[in-house]
Amino acid sequence: MAKGKEAMQIVLDDKFWNNSLILVRITGPLIRLLRVCDADEKPSMGYVYEGMQRAIEEFWVMEEELAGELDYEELEAGLEELPVDDDIECSNSQQVQDVPQSASYNVLE
Repeated sequence: MAKGKEAMQIVLDDKFWNNSLILVRITGPLIRLLRVCDADEKPSMGYVYEGMQRAIEEFWVMEEELAGELDYEELEAGLEELPVDDDIECSNSQQVQDVPQSASYNVLE
């Protein structure tokens, strides 16, 4: 099959657009969190933890809303096909090292 026809079938498929909506709803909170972490000024860990909590809460709300529509086996198969980059660098390595200490501090309060 020609690549153009294959692309047309994918774009015209309703399942493609439903999966795209799910992807946007899942990644939206994560991208907002990454923007906070990647700012020129180092954010306080409180903002990062708040963003993490918000992302987790939004994910669970979305997962409950779409409980019958999610096909986890298909999603897992799609994730296995994605290339993985092992050379990811962390710009705020010191903040990442402080995460366990900060988390334990918040638990003890």
